[in-house]
Amino acid sequence: MSNAPLEVWRYFHEVGNDLTKITWFHACNTRALLHQALASDVMMIEADIVAGHLSGAVGGPPLAVMGHPPTTVSDLSLEQFLDTVLQRRRGKGIKLDFKTTAAFRASENILEQFLARAEVNFPVWVNADILRGPGIGPGKEVVDPHYFLRTCVTKFPLATISAGWAVNPNSSQTLSYSSAHIDEMTSVLMDSHVVYPVTFPVHAGIAANSLDTLTSLVHSSTVGTSLTLWAGEGQYIDYNKLRLLINTIGKDKVFVDLPQDMTSKLWNPPQESKATFAVACSALTTLSLLLFLF
Repeated sequence: MSNAPLEVWRYFHEVGNDLTKITWFHACNTRALLHQALASDVMMIEADIVAGHLSGAVGGPPLAVMGHPPTTVSDLSLEQFLDTVLQRRRGKGIKLDFKTTAAFRASENILEQFLARAEVNFPVWVNADILRGPGIGPGKEVVDPHYFLRTCVTKFPLATISAGWAVNPNSSQTLSYSSAHIDEMTSVLMDSHVVYPVTFPVHAGIAANSLDTLTSLVHSSTVGTSLTLWAGEGQYIDYNKLRLLINTIGKDKVFVDLPQDMTSKLWNPPQESKATFAVACSALTTLSLLLFLF
């Protein structure tokens, strides 16, 4: 067995070098949704973990259950989720999104034991917002960055780290990931001795405004580093800018985890948008040539 995380493209070899072809099932936080996801043809199953209680349980300390804040009661615990994925053996990868430090602490021993099992031969991502990003003030709770990363390094060496910023998606039209955001993330990764490639989950609308900083981040990081683009239904995205970002960084370095209608708009733009995108690509090519010549 390799001592490095299993890359998604190696497991789903049919996508070749195009990570945008990876398909997702999002917010798989109930028994019914988990069974639906396992029976589907999606490749990666994303689920959220909170510190809470199982439905019908009376008292007791909080435990790791599947749910998205403000939900703290679920019919599915993290342990049950992982056991079900193993029992069904459907060739899926999983992404576990920890919403708070308490949820992560309640999960770490369960996840460590799970990853030690020989049957876990598929991609496992461990995700959290560990820094405050665009549009977020100091009062916003994030998962403790050093505790999250150091635990991942020591207890989950075979899992891919997905480390992101908490953002304000309602202002995605005007926000961007700044050099300060990138520098802070790079610093905390180095401090925690993260050596394997990570994926950075970034809001698609904000990422579209961040071509220079995100391109620099990916291209200056460990080979295999990637972005994971996400957004919620109805949130603003400039699709022309987003396509430019994806093509500049490379489809071999960008996952697209967007709702179906957004994915359709991204890959099937109106004719006028196609023309605008073509002009932008031409300008980028010309600029690259000039920089090369001089």
